[in-house]
Amino acid sequence: MDANYILAWLVGIGAVLTALRTRGRSEIELRTLFWCAILILAALSVGALFLPSVIGYLVFLPWLFGIILQQILLSKVIMLFEEGELERLSKLLHRVSLVPLFRIWGHLWKKLIFIEKSFSFEISQSEQEMLLQIATTPSFVAIYARARLLFFSQA
Repeated sequence: MDANYILAWLVGIGAVLTALRTRGRSEIELRTLFWCAILILAALSVGALFLPSVIGYLVFLPWLFGIILQQILLSKVIMLFEEGELERLSKLLHRVSLVPLFRIWGHLWKKLIFIEKSFSFEISQSEQEMLLQIATTPSFVAIYARARLLFFSQA
């Protein structure tokens, strides 16, 4: 078995497991993963018919950047936010937002970071509206926005 077939199996199994794990989920980050997995499976199927000798090499990079890298970046974003390292997180989100695939959820995290940087025990009306907008978005960032809204309602 050469590297082409090993990569094709790796990509196929990874894409199927990702599609199964994320189907039916409403979070933006997971929908992006689902559609990346579906596109990779389609490319794998078409490539297996027309370019079987190089299919593993062709679909490995989209799988690596569309699924694996996105999971790593999202985990890093959540970790930096929970640790309170907002400057490093802002720099990372700026780089993440340059990739069109990650732009939507990167933008939502940027909004929350903006509110966190101007954190005080008072919240302006515009910041409260922004938090409400983020909190109603089907995304992982909504969890943190809801927690912040609860904090401000208790203060």
